[in-house]
Order: sequence, then C-alpha cells, then structure tokens
Amino acid sequence: MSYDTSYMKEYVSFLYRVFILDGSNNEEQLLMNSMTFKVIHLSFALFLIMDTTIKALLVFERTIATGKVETYETEKSKKSCWIYIAIIILFSVSVVYATYRNAEFSQSACFALFAPRNTEIWINMLYLATFLFALLSFITLRFLILLNNKKLKFHNFKLTTRYQIREILNCTYLMSSVLLTGLAVVIFYGLAMIILRTFQFQIFLENRPLFSTVKMICYPFTISAVAIPIYSSHQLNQANNAKIYSLNDSVNTSRLKATNVYEDMLKKQWE
Repeated sequence: MSYDTSYMKEYVSFLYRVFILDGSNNEEQLLMNSMTFKVIHLSFALFLIMDTTIKALLVFERTIATGKVETYETEKSKKSCWIYIAIIILFSVSVVYATYRNAEFSQSACFALFAPRNTEIWINMLYLATFLFALLSFITLRFLILLNNKKLKFHNFKLTTRYQIREILNCTYLMSSVLLTGLAVVIFYGLAMIILRTFQFQIFLENRPLFSTVKMICYPFTISAVAIPIYSSHQLNQANNAKIYSLNDSVNTSRLKATNVYEDMLKKQWE
C-alpha cells in the first residue's frame, strides 16, 4: 500500500527556499514572488519588534517591583495587563509602519529576511537600537540582582517581603539569560547581514555552493524565534520550582528559629 505525497513537494520546496536552501539551478525557482516576500518579511519584523517591546516592559516592571517590593505585587490588576498588551500591539505596529512605509516589495527576493529597498537605513537603526537596548537592559538587570541581594542581607524585611525579593531575583535571572541570548542573536544576525551585503547578487547566481553556505549561516537566526521562547519557558519552570523551594525553606527556617527560641526560654526557666 502506497501513499501519494507529491502534493507535499510544493510546500516543502517553499519552506526550504524561504528558510534554508534552494537545490535547483533554475533562477525562477530561486526567487519567491513579491507577495510571499512581503508577508513573511513583515510578519517576522513585527514579531521581533513585539519581542523587544515585551522585554522592555519586563525590565521596566521588575525595576518598579524592586523599588516598591513591599506593596507592588498587591497593586497589580487586570487593567495593568490590558495596558501592557495595548502598548505592545500599538507600539510594534507603529514601528513596522514607520520603517516599511516606503518599502518596495515589487521585486522578487531569494531570501525572506533580505531588506527591501528604501528600508536599509531604518532597519540598520532598528538593529542598532535593539543592540543598545539589550546591552543596557542586561546591565540594568545585573544591577537589580545586586540590589536585591543586598536587601536580603542587610534589611530585616518580613517573611512575605523576603519571599517577594526572592521572586524578583528569580525573574531577573531569567530575563538576564534571555536578554543575553537575544544579544548574541542580534550580533550574529547583524554580522551575517553585513557579509551578505558585501557581495553582489550575481555572485550567488554564479556560485550556488557559496549561496547555499551563506543561507545556511543565517538559518540559526530563523529558528531562534522558536528556540528562545522554549528556552525561556524552561527557565521559567525552573524559576517557579525555585520559588516554591525558597518559600518552603524560609518557612522551615523560621519555624526552626522559633522552636530554638522557645526551647532556650524553657531551659532558662528550669535552670
């Protein structure tokens, strides 16, 4: 018994051509049409800007939480969540519109992440801003980690507040790891795009192995949009486990101290 899988060739070829390599020697098959190029490129750009906006709001939120550690978590509401969602959507759409309002997608492209005409300057500015944001955010988060560690050592907060400080530390460690990964991805992709733009397109048409090699170099960036959230989810799960462990440890420690104090009082009474 056999199954006809010929209908899958078109979709496999499409994904293979967009994200990885194109094994054909036909120039027409090398290029995707302008509509495909536009949809994939704009969708990917919107996702990246939304991702950066979410990280910016997370850094802002953790900074406020550090300053108002005793009252902040009780002041959060559904209204704040909806405000964050509105900011993420409106800001991301506005940035994409401002960047690509004069873009020319009329010409076909061989790779979905190539910058269309009239957008090179804006895209370079976006990558520079993303790089600077990731760097400054990473420094800010390391400062917050240092500050919260000092609070645990030198300030006599109540148990719930100390637990909240530990929660802030867990979230901050998670965000630091994600930002560091994103920073590495931005550097990698920026270098890859610089390499691509130093060559003429005719070189790729004449030297297919070179074209395949360069596209393969860019391929890890295309899967980073999937890999980074998976990694973040794993880290978040570890952070939740760490929170539970920290809470249980704090409760047990407090009980042990109370028991020791009570036993000391009894010993003094019987002496």
